[in-house]
Amino acid sequence: MRCLWLVLFVIISACRAPEGRDYAEPAVSASDRFLAGSNQAAAEQPLAAWWREFKNPELDATIDRVLDSSNDLAAAAARVEQAAAEARIAGAAGLPTVNATSGGTRQRQNFVGLPIPGTSGVLSSTATTLGLSLDVSWEPDLWGKIDAARRGATALVHASVADERGVRLSLVGQTVKSWLAHAATRLQLDVAERRVSNYSQTSRLLAARYADGRLDPLEFRLSESQLAAARAVRDAQREILERMKRQLEVLQGDYPAGIFEGPSELPELPGEVPLGLPSELLQRRPDLAAAIERMRSADLRLYEARKALWPSLSLTGSGGRRSEELSDLAKNSFAVWSLAGNVFQPLFQGGLLRAGVDLAAARVRDSLANYRQMTLVAFSEVETALAAAEHLDARIVDLAESARHALAGESLAEARYRSGRYDILSVLAARRQSFDAENSLIEARRVRLEARVDLYLALGGGFTLEEVATHQDQITPEVTQR
Repeated sequence: MRCLWLVLFVIISACRAPEGRDYAEPAVSASDRFLAGSNQAAAEQPLAAWWREFKNPELDATIDRVLDSSNDLAAAAARVEQAAAEARIAGAAGLPTVNATSGGTRQRQNFVGLPIPGTSGVLSSTATTLGLSLDVSWEPDLWGKIDAARRGATALVHASVADERGVRLSLVGQTVKSWLAHAATRLQLDVAERRVSNYSQTSRLLAARYADGRLDPLEFRLSESQLAAARAVRDAQREILERMKRQLEVLQGDYPAGIFEGPSELPELPGEVPLGLPSELLQRRPDLAAAIERMRSADLRLYEARKALWPSLSLTGSGGRRSEELSDLAKNSFAVWSLAGNVFQPLFQGGLLRAGVDLAAARVRDSLANYRQMTLVAFSEVETALAAAEHLDARIVDLAESARHALAGESLAEARYRSGRYDILSVLAARRQSFDAENSLIEARRVRLEARVDLYLALGGGFTLEEVATHQDQITPEVTQR
């Protein structure tokens, strides 16, 4: 019995599976730093929680509630647990299986056809057998096939973790954008309310003059038309605000009752983005990290499929006691054992294994092409966000100047109307231009803030000046497909 376990141990030690090959991560040709961006240095370092740069405690509290109650985030965490369990299942195939078996049989056998002098019945024999055994079976990982499967499953665990970070990042980005849209809508609703109030006052005045015959019907009709249009704009803003409230309530895991107060002011834009933002920051993006891990898993699965064409060895061993008496199972003299080894070499399976290799190879090419495309899209998103920031800054300056002149023009038109030098149509036109300019400025400010959010999302989070300085002299290597 001891010799059995010694032989089995020596065989297991000699057949230890070699380490699987390492995955060579592909990359794409790219600039070492993003070309678009501001030429001003950032005044402060953004925090790790990039949304806190907006310096709004209510926004911070809302995001905390979203992250605590999100069903999407809970589902992503469950997918990580699923991947981890599958990795453990894949790893278990490389370990021996040990089973303890105990049992007993009682059998009666009749001997028919034998002449037994002096007997009238059938000669029979009854036997009882009791057994206790320990069974061991194992498939040595001669070529690293099982180890490749384990490592491939582990890579999928890492991909699932990156996916969870991606869900978290997306949730935060969606919450911040909804928050900004709510604030902008509140401001635009205030503008619409003031427009309706002003037009209503003017309409009452003109209606009295029209009734007395002192106002041209065209002026009266146009005034009433603008009042109705202003009310329609106000109603539209109210509908948008209700939608924003319910969206934020759902994000926080609350019933969409439309009672969420939300912000009424847009926050200030965080500090400027430094020039030469390093492209290495893209390595933090969860979607790219997940794509790399899936490439690694696909590559290891291809290795596994190729090694499935090679011979495999299986070892089985069993040792125990067997007797007709239960008390004998504790005695060495009733010990039994067995040891077997089998070599399995696939010869013909209708092209099944070869098709498995082709499938795994196609998945490797698929994951590689997908990663390259995702990388290009990531660079595009960052460059677009940086370039948009420059244009939006100039647009806000122009719109602010336009709103200032439009407001001054409205005041001047009203003063001239009161002095009899302007007609009411000119006043209405100046008032409409003033309100439109104010609305456009609010919308541009919202879009500018969303562009900063898009930059954070494209980079996989915030950044610090130390990160920028660390990567200033680093160049992204140019790697071609294997």
